[in-house]
Amino acid sequence: MILRRLALVAPMALLLLAPAALAEVHEVQMTTEGFEPRFVPAELRVRPGDTVRWTNTDAFHDHSTVSGTGSADPNAGELWDSGILRLGQSFEYTFESAGTFEYFSLPHEVEGMFGVVIVSDGTDISGGSVEVSTWGVIKRGFSTLLPKD
Repeated sequence: MILRRLALVAPMALLLLAPAALAEVHEVQMTTEGFEPRFVPAELRVRPGDTVRWTNTDAFHDHSTVSGTGSADPNAGELWDSGILRLGQSFEYTFESAGTFEYFSLPHEVEGMFGVVIVSDGTDISGGSVEVSTWGVIKRGFSTLLPKD
């Protein structure tokens, strides 16, 4: 009797726990490459339930990760805002649903420090690169016009 109940309950428990067991943690470094602050990688593809961990690996600059297309975005920071991260500090966010999630570093927005997380449930077969929003492209262009420190 107990074995029969266990035989019924065990497969259901596996089905409920499987998505959590398959979830991954993806790493994004906040760093400087060629005197330019960057997210590495700047584009990341994950599945629903996966977590992204941003870590400041830059010995020279503090960074942040803020959801949205930039500080002028009325929804900036609505999903997440890490605050300022110093060398070695990390911030994590778990993406529960499919979609394209742009983000930026508030201290380095003018210098073009933008990234995107594409969350796909595996049914999306379109390939190629996702472009950063028009506003992000315009702000990145300004970084070439403004004087560097």
